[in-house]
Amino acid sequence: MNNHSKFCYDYTSTGGTLRARNTSGRDREFDACAPGELHVGTHHALGDQRRFTITLTADNGIVHLAASRSIDEVLEHLLSILQTKGITVFAVVDHSGEAAKIGFEMRPTKLVIFGNPKAGTPLMIAAPDSALDLPLKILIAEEPSGSTRVSYNSLGYLRARYELTPEIVKNVAAIEQIAATAVG
Repeated sequence: MNNHSKFCYDYTSTGGTLRARNTSGRDREFDACAPGELHVGTHHALGDQRRFTITLTADNGIVHLAASRSIDEVLEHLLSILQTKGITVFAVVDHSGEAAKIGFEMRPTKLVIFGNPKAGTPLMIAAPDSALDLPLKILIAEEPSGSTRVSYNSLGYLRARYELTPEIVKNVAAIEQIAATAVG
């Protein structure tokens, strides 16, 4: 697949197949779990449906989404989403704040560590090393341009890294929707 193909799609990927409609209106389906595959998106409002323009690139299993809000606004929105869904927030790490305490200047960068033991524990039972990537994490960082970027490990990366089945990866597929909602 071309590394720069653009599509509009309904954000309904659940860690296996992504249904996409390209700009000519043709539907396409492809495996969204290829190791290192990345879906970068920007939100578009089309009536009452949520659509994203995505660019597929390889980036070590990290999904980057451009946010239209400041880091603090994205953080506040993300925490609100997690609270509404009843998902535990284990920590918010202010990397740039900690760097400032020791005299380093760093662009604003915050890491939210969150999860639901009911969802994550089956992954750790199936592959104990997956505890290295669980609980789930979303990184909110300022780009050199001043824009905000939200990043997380792709489901394909987690699946490939720990040789997980598509069915078990669905347990943590909510990260895609949570991140997409947080940036909107």
